[in-house]
Amino acid sequence: MIKTCKYEEIKHLKKNDDREWASIEDGKKMTWFAKLEGDKVVGCVALRDIGKNKGRLNSIYVNSNSRKKGFGSDLVKNLLFFASMNGFEYVETNTTQGKLMIKNGFKPTGKKFGFGGFQYVWRKN
Repeated sequence: MIKTCKYEEIKHLKKNDDREWASIEDGKKMTWFAKLEGDKVVGCVALRDIGKNKGRLNSIYVNSNSRKKGFGSDLVKNLLFFASMNGFEYVETNTTQGKLMIKNGFKPTGKKFGFGGFQYVWRKN
């Protein structure tokens, strides 16, 4: 199950040393979504409104024990559905998880970042 949540519900993920998927930052200006496995939060993703019907997939994280189960895709699909239903025409992200983004409709822009990631963009049809 995926639900919208407050940052307080997912901030415990920030304490993990396993940080290869995302930086989880203060969620005051973001809409957060939590992935639950039973009653335990195992992942999250955030959408930041950057203005002019544009958003940024700002953080995505799935616990290492819960990866390879499709949870990352579930989170991205949910975020894009929410974005589409709330007037966003464009969502960008900067990540090393290119396969995940492409699988979910993002296109690479070719822009590379010092941390080894690339920029990907989703546009509403």
